[in-house]
Amino acid sequence: MASENDQDTDLDATSTDAGTESDAAPIEAEAAAATKLPPEARKALTAGERLAAAKAAKATQKAAKAAARKVTEEPAQEEVEDEVQVRAEEVTSWVHDHQATIVKVLAGAAVLSAVVLGVQYFSGTSARAAGSAMSAALLIAASPVGEAEEGEVLRPGEERYADEAARDAALVAAYERVVAEQPDSDAAAWARLALGRFKLAAGEFPAARTLFEAALGGAEGNLTLRSGAIEGVAFTHEGEEAWDAAATQYERLAGLGGAYEQVAALHQARILLAKGERDTAVERLQALIETLRAEDAPALPYVRDQAELTLMTLDASLVQRSAVPNGLDSLPPEILEQLLRQQGAR
Repeated sequence: MASENDQDTDLDATSTDAGTESDAAPIEAEAAAATKLPPEARKALTAGERLAAAKAAKATQKAAKAAARKVTEEPAQEEVEDEVQVRAEEVTSWVHDHQATIVKVLAGAAVLSAVVLGVQYFSGTSARAAGSAMSAALLIAASPVGEAEEGEVLRPGEERYADEAARDAALVAAYERVVAEQPDSDAAAWARLALGRFKLAAGEFPAARTLFEAALGGAEGNLTLRSGAIEGVAFTHEGEEAWDAAATQYERLAGLGGAYEQVAALHQARILLAKGERDTAVERLQALIETLRAEDAPALPYVRDQAELTLMTLDASLVQRSAVPNGLDSLPPEILEQLLRQQGAR
């Protein structure tokens, strides 16, 4: 048989599972005080009193720990919520302040992407058919700018330009030669698209539109060239704030089908915003984002990110950023601002 001391030790180690909470409740206050008594005094307690004392002590410890957690966790939670709110407000404010720049980058990138694809096309086997003028233009487009790197070796016919402005001037002259020498060729259509981009960047909207429309006329079945030319025409209308004319061009872009429908949807939402039709624009943007997040959606991360960023312009709480963003706009505002300055967009 266990001694009273053994029973006392066992009772001290007993958990709250040894009885129900209601069993200990009537004597909890007294038992809590009893746990602080010396061993000799504790032996005078009954087994039930010692059990209640053990339970009360453990309950007291648990209550103290819970109170400590509440004190530390609640401020932390409030701090996180405050930080998220502040960050959301900062992003919304930044995007609103830089909306014109964002649209400018979007327009330039969309048109330039078509030009780059044209460069890739003509730098292959079709460069021979395009003629020496187009080959010379492509060589200029790929030429380096700025100070030469140590040990640099240029390709035959290539030269280093002092800056991008100098290279652009040479490139414009080269594209103009392509149009003059081969006006009805595919190369001339791509050259007109590139020239239109330069005019657009300079704010010469009517001249740019003429070039884009001419490029469209020579595009035939080339969807990449057609889409770039249609976007170019639309951008010139946007530059003149002719919103309805721009919207008509984006409907034309959507008519190309496939992924061009999503690209057009983004542009159409921007036009709605420019016209003050905020609610409709929000609905279009949210629908576009959901479409592009679907598993079977076309791979258009840049369009998706632009849609999210545009929606954040209105209210950061309206959109949850994608888990793995892909566009420049996915970067923190301060980093994007630095990149825009480096690219000359600011």
